Amino acid sequence: LTCCSAGVGRQKVIFTRNPFTRLESAFKMLFLGHTGRWRQPLRHKANFSAFVRLVAARHRRRPDRLPGSELLSMRFKDGSQEIDIRMRPYDWTMLEAHTESAEETARRAGASPQWRRNGDAAAAAAE
Repeated sequence: LTCCSAGVGRQKVIFTRNPFTRLESAFKMLFLGHTGRWRQPLRHKANFSAFVRLVAARHRRRPDRLPGSELLSMRFKDGSQEIDIRMRPYDWTMLEAHTESAEETARRAGASPQWRRNGDAAAAAAE
């Protein structure tokens, strides 16, 4: 039996949103409908694939601080086109928070490795 007051022996469970839904939500929040000139390259819904490239670039490196400005900048390629996106630090933090992978979320929450195997107890025991 587990002790309810201390939570000893309880199974840890984590719920995450569908990764595609999270990407779509971040794209809508940060780019669609924004009129700022530095977000313009991605503010149309047809540019979702370029947004995914921005997210991938952001996971590989941090945006650069622009001298004399509060804005942070990141340049990335979308096909043959070079795109420069500039946003406030808060917006970059929101991008990172909304595009974190399920694995990163679980790791941050302290979940055991078995969650990656769809709860397969035999596979978890083999680890």
